Amino acid sequence: MTRESVTDFEILGSRVKINPDKVSGETTPNEIVEYVRQTATSIKTQAPQLENGQVFLLAALKIAEENLNLNREYRDNIKNVQASAQDALRFIEEVSPTAL
Repeated sequence: MTRESVTDFEILGSRVKINPDKVSGETTPNEIVEYVRQTATSIKTQAPQLENGQVFLLAALKIAEENLNLNREYRDNIKNVQASAQDALRFIEEVSPTAL
């Protein structure tokens, strides 16, 4: 890891450094930080009395909930597609003429 590859960010006054080499997938560090920043800012706007540490904890919980819901939805969709494919295959086998 070179010092040039690490990027500095700020969220609600807190500084964070992210190494782009450690970010997986197609998501960039800028996108990640902006999403966390928007989530934290939204919570801080709704509850300005909260300390930043509390805001960050609530933001982490909200993002974790979203992630878990998306993972569950993804798994359910895969199961539905597999079931539909099996049903379609059974139907094709039923209506297809048998080989001689």
